[in-house]
Amino acid sequence: MAKFIKVIFSVFSVVFFLLLSYYLTVAFWNVTPNQQQTMDLLKGKGTVQINYTVSEVSHLEDVARVMNIVDVVFVLLFIGLMGILYWKKRELPDLLFYGGISTAIITLFILLMAIFGFDALFTAFHTLFFPQGNWIFPADSLLIQTFPSIFFIKISIIIFLVTLFEGSLFIFLSFYLRHVQRG
Repeated sequence: MAKFIKVIFSVFSVVFFLLLSYYLTVAFWNVTPNQQQTMDLLKGKGTVQINYTVSEVSHLEDVARVMNIVDVVFVLLFIGLMGILYWKKRELPDLLFYGGISTAIITLFILLMAIFGFDALFTAFHTLFFPQGNWIFPADSLLIQTFPSIFFIKISIIIFLVTLFEGSLFIFLSFYLRHVQRG
């Protein structure tokens, strides 16, 4: 049972830190007025004032649905992580170590994929979350002009670097707690 809890905590940590990094990065990212309007629309804080096509609006509606699910998953992961930490507080250094090392290794792998094969990573992400295929638009579409590939490349790399940092914090905290417990 202890190994199972460590595995669950590690998986939860990876996804939680990726989502936390996403939220932090988006909150501090400089965006254009059209990007801000679109992001507000996705959060339910406005209406479409940009002349997106019906296909683009359809994709944005799908994105908004995925983002709502992600919000719920984020809260559930936080509750799950806090519950495990409370329930297994005696194993805190081990949990933090395994959660941090899992986060660091998986994120480093994804970061390298983003740096050396972003198109494949972008396609895999969209195929997973938008299997109906309505995420492909011509290069001259307004949605692509508003959110060009360089936007996604830069923001993804920052998200993965922040996640790597968060995982590293867990690792360092685990060593610190082990040191404190010893004496």
